Amino acid sequence: MHSRKALTAYTVIGVCFSSQKDYASAMPYFDIALKLEPENGYSYWNRALNLIFLSGFEKGLKDIKRSVELNPKNKEMAEKVIGMCNKIKEEKN
Repeated sequence: MHSRKALTAYTVIGVCFSSQKDYASAMPYFDIALKLEPENGYSYWNRALNLIFLSGFEKGLKDIKRSVELNPKNKEMAEKVIGMCNKIKEEKN
């Protein structure tokens, strides 16, 4: 399978699990997508959101920042997500 097609396939499978709120099952697919193309901001974004839903705030935020480095168009949305994560984190403490 061509690597671009494989990347798309793993990403779509991960998104399907995420849409079913099965974040743990989605994670391996985003991890594989990142192994196939480590500079793919979209894959970092998807993995970040799953990590956040799994309460992995710090690692999720790290992936969001990496996503923005790779795709600056994500900056505005990333700032909103980071703000929400920080608010949730403060409420838990």
